[in-house]
Amino acid sequence: MIPKILSMLFNTTLNASISIIIILFIRIIIKNMPKKWSYYLWLVVIFRCLCPVIPESNISIYNLLSKQLTEPTYQINISEYTTNHTATPTLQQFNDNTNTPYYIIFVIWLSILCIIITYNLVLNAKLSSKLKYATKLKNNIYISENISSAFTSGLLPKIYLPDGLSRIERKYIILHEKTHIRRGDHIIKYLAFITLCIHWFNPLIWVAFTLTVKDMELSCDEEVMNITNQKKIYSNILLKNSINQSYSEISIYFGKSYVKERVRNVLNYKKPRFIVNVVLCLLVLGVSVALGTNKKTTAASTNTTSQIDQINAE
Repeated sequence: MIPKILSMLFNTTLNASISIIIILFIRIIIKNMPKKWSYYLWLVVIFRCLCPVIPESNISIYNLLSKQLTEPTYQINISEYTTNHTATPTLQQFNDNTNTPYYIIFVIWLSILCIIITYNLVLNAKLSSKLKYATKLKNNIYISENISSAFTSGLLPKIYLPDGLSRIERKYIILHEKTHIRRGDHIIKYLAFITLCIHWFNPLIWVAFTLTVKDMELSCDEEVMNITNQKKIYSNILLKNSINQSYSEISIYFGKSYVKERVRNVLNYKKPRFIVNVVLCLLVLGVSVALGTNKKTTAASTNTTSQIDQINAE
């Protein structure tokens, strides 16, 4: 069982790495375009890493590969097995012969996964203690004297604001956080964090996680600009309320503020023309399907897989 889990984990992270490299390249090409499009592309990586069943398609980028990476790394000779039932090792025999190294790798992977999760649980426990006496402003919005910057927390999201904000600051910050909630960003952050925990050993996953959070924030700022179009006011608010942000207030799956990048992006942002958005939408959809689907399997490989499953069941 453990060799099969590690094999699936390896194949998943390998396929995700290919998608990440391609997305990084596309992200450079569209770097001057609205950040929501690069943000949408990162969702493909999360999908590939967490979805147990990946659909197949003829336009999958993995059709270009000479070897289908999504198949298990172990193989069984079907023809030899049919002539000599005991000559070819079964999956169970394969596991028995490799138990020790696979168990060591599995224990290391699981241990570090638990350390990452525990570390963030501790950070969030400290944050929760700070928010214990937060005062409710209205609906899901709270004010706390123990935080220095605003953020959204929880799967059932609550917006927390530092005390002492002016009316105009409160207006823009609440608009920003509500935009996050409306888009489901608070859920995406948790899914991205789960992806990072599972694939902690892959440096490209860390890169993807970092850029996912950054593009999420940048694209959220852009949506606020689409509504208000007050660049200078919003930029000043970002600087004032983010520069003193304490790392202890925001755990790893809430990310950083990226103040400089956010201010620069807000000041340079220009709403694109309709035709540009249409072209980018088609591009992102095409790339998402190409990266988010597996190589189309042939009838022969499907029959072979069925025979292997039948043999292992005997």
